[in-house]
Amino acid sequence: MQMLPCYLQMISRLKRVRNTPTIRRISASVNSTLQDTSRLWRDASSLIIAAPDDISGSRTNYSVLHLKRAAKSSFFPNAYVYPGGALDNADRNPKWLDAFSKFDTNLSETIVQRLFSKTVDRHQSELFPSDEASLNKGIVPNEVAFRICAIRETFEESGILLLSNDFASRQNKDIGLHLVYGKSIIDVLSNDEVNSWRHKVHNDASEFFNLCARLQMVPDIWSLREWSEWLTPTGYQKEKKPKRFDTVFYCCCLSEMPSSTAFDNVETTESQWKSPAEIIQMYVQEKVFLAPPQIFENMRLLNFSTIEELSRYLGERSLKGLERWTPYIVKTTDSIVVQMLPGDEAYPENFDPTAEIPSLPTINMTHKEMEDAATKFRILWRRTPVEIISSMSCTAELRFGQIAPVSAKSVLNVTPKL
Repeated sequence: MQMLPCYLQMISRLKRVRNTPTIRRISASVNSTLQDTSRLWRDASSLIIAAPDDISGSRTNYSVLHLKRAAKSSFFPNAYVYPGGALDNADRNPKWLDAFSKFDTNLSETIVQRLFSKTVDRHQSELFPSDEASLNKGIVPNEVAFRICAIRETFEESGILLLSNDFASRQNKDIGLHLVYGKSIIDVLSNDEVNSWRHKVHNDASEFFNLCARLQMVPDIWSLREWSEWLTPTGYQKEKKPKRFDTVFYCCCLSEMPSSTAFDNVETTESQWKSPAEIIQMYVQEKVFLAPPQIFENMRLLNFSTIEELSRYLGERSLKGLERWTPYIVKTTDSIVVQMLPGDEAYPENFDPTAEIPSLPTINMTHKEMEDAATKFRILWRRTPVEIISSMSCTAELRFGQIAPVSAKSVLNVTPKL
């Protein structure tokens, strides 16, 4: 199954020029004046859903939901991804704060305590400024809107409905360390109602509010914990304005496996509950295609053998904040494509993701010479998935309490020569 070329073809679409800059020259060019990012990419949310699934012989006692994107999709067609999509104005509607206030008379205080990052750092994501002043004026903060978006898109794409009216269990003062589990309440609706509402929400995101109002519930934003943030690098499409998303990945541990999961057959064409190890093995065997974030994130999930360990980590890290991970892609002198993330010693300092990079920069090293770096957070795009997984390396100390991917040796049966 030829899945890897799909990714490499997107990289190859970058225009080539004769005088390709070295990494030092390109480092200077990426520090241009910041532009209005609303014209360069769209904000989005994605949700990693882990559910108990104690399969004999599995490395973990949980599985994660993966959906296959439609073949006609303009963004990573046929890739297996987590549910999610672009933020809609409906996710920022002030009516949401009124709805939440019916269940929590101290809503603003709760949001500040439970959702606003307590970290002050220049690397902190600009998406989450912990803006109490705007919240007090009735403006829905991104910390709430992005979670609503993730829950709405999850319902639309998979039929899993993460709503709640049980705020008592979310009022523990030690919520940062408290194990909070979500639950799909889809069984309160008939199959016909589920299909009807999914269709309505797909056509009009504001219908999700109407669904919640009818059920007298609200999105269970408290069960979603910040996991990571990925910004699509520039130059992946032929168009003058490439499709880019600044996506916040949340993680939610469910108390039980949902009674039903169904792809929407519009944006997604398959749904599979697979353990992180199993989906990585399927990728290595070229049975599925994974986009870069899903490769990294499944490898990071493999640090947790039980859903209890995962949930505890999510709670402990929940208020530490996020750093935006924008891949910086270069080519070595022996034509190996290397994708680096913040923390890698070759990642440009003060990297400006809005800068236009008209060609794929060449670093004046072979990929073997790059292996001598002491601090790495990178992956090499080789010819086969097993080579790609084997090339993943993270020796950097990640910010905000983020955990590194596990080593390839702990996942693969065979480690190829690189």
